[in-house]
Amino acid sequence: MPDQAGNVVLAAHRDTFFRPLRKIHKGDAIELTPWNGSHTYRVESVHVVGPNDIGVLEPTSECKLTLLTCYPF
Repeated sequence: MPDQAGNVVLAAHRDTFFRPLRKIHKGDAIELTPWNGSHTYRVESVHVVGPNDIGVLEPTSECKLTLLTCYPF
């Protein structure tokens, strides 16, 4: 769940919900608003990974948000 320890991973298509990610930069804020309240994350890094690079899906002990989409936009 957002705002708890662990890696929250969300995936969406680059031409729909995640289209704004084409302009994302380190330091930008991302706000999630699930049923239990609003949670803000800060962008620490932006990476292009290959389709077999599943390391970005690994669990973490910290609060982390990972967004996945197709590239290029």
